Amino acid sequence: MGRTRTKSSRLFSLNVDDIRRAYQHGETDGILQYASSLDISTIAVEDIISATLDVSNGRSGDAASMMNAWIGACSLSSASTVTSDLVLGLMDAFEDLEGTKNISPDIVTYSLAYNALREDPSAEQSATYFIEEAIRRSKKAAGGKRRRALAAARGKGRISNTKDVGDDLRLLCGEDFSVLDETDDWVVVNKPSGIPCFHRKTTTAGKIRKGTGHAIPQAKDVSLEDALVACNVPLSTLNPDARGLVHRLDRGSSGCLVLAKTDEMHARLLSEFFLRRTEKFYTTVVSPVPDPSVAGEGTIDFPVDGRPARSNYRILERWGSDAAIVEFAIFTGRKHQIRVHASSVLGSPVHMDTLYGEEKNIVDSSTRFLLHSSKLKIPKYDIDVEAPQPPWWDDVITDFKLKVERI
Repeated sequence: MGRTRTKSSRLFSLNVDDIRRAYQHGETDGILQYASSLDISTIAVEDIISATLDVSNGRSGDAASMMNAWIGACSLSSASTVTSDLVLGLMDAFEDLEGTKNISPDIVTYSLAYNALREDPSAEQSATYFIEEAIRRSKKAAGGKRRRALAAARGKGRISNTKDVGDDLRLLCGEDFSVLDETDDWVVVNKPSGIPCFHRKTTTAGKIRKGTGHAIPQAKDVSLEDALVACNVPLSTLNPDARGLVHRLDRGSSGCLVLAKTDEMHARLLSEFFLRRTEKFYTTVVSPVPDPSVAGEGTIDFPVDGRPARSNYRILERWGSDAAIVEFAIFTGRKHQIRVHASSVLGSPVHMDTLYGEEKNIVDSSTRFLLHSSKLKIPKYDIDVEAPQPPWWDDVITDFKLKVERI
């Protein structure tokens, strides 16, 4: 398989109780934080495996998450050669964890291993193996229909600059679409509200037909992925569900979204998000205004769907008792995190959010609500972008301000 490693020596004994507390408090983030407090290059593979078995207690999902965190933590060490040995040892041991079932490396695992090894010249062959294995796993996970679509996409011509097809993309996605920054490896776009990042299943509503020299939507439900593919924007195939997609925004939200153009960059960006080496800021209008007892700014540490989730918030402006504009910075990436924190902790749901608002629906039918990814920073790759607030917010905010003036 092109992988070699030296046997690690037992130099440091892990404290299992500390690891258990770290995982219970923060899951993979807890393990990453704990690992960053150690010289990970002095830890033996055997100690990590033993601690993982002890803390996971036979739960395969927990064991896999912990192993991903340990492999990811190797990217945080400066001792590249010794750490590379640790990565290879952990990957060798991953599938041999006794006492667990149905545990094996996934696309995230291989991406993290590739990312940890790629800057070590002595591990070049192993890094190549892991990215190729990630691609192979992605194809397998995609299923036959998806694999045919991916193959067809790879055979199409490619544009060099997404801005060159900006008019077509605005026609497909809406006038709020724009390209914020781009290189040969990635593109950051401003996703409009109401546009899904991708469709899990191809629908008639999401199909795109070609016009004379221009892409034209055939129906109403075009996804961002389908629009980019239709306009021949090169996108990675490592995500089996959606080409290029490294992270996502809800359909009803808008703003900064980075997409990978190559599989190698996809694995690198995925690792940056996993390691929490990104900065994500959101602006939202909430209604009603948070209770006066709620501080003007603070940290929210409140689980989302049973998983640890942490956000910072800052109330920027209040309009009477009806609404306020709030900035969030999130440190975890749970689904609907800000929507849950705004509703359940601040007591002020995102305006127009039908899932967590006062008139809750079992199915989230919102096509647009006032939640906007305003800033995205990924220092490792010099990504530092801001997305302008959607113009359609202006009328909503004006209405709130006028209501205060009338009172």
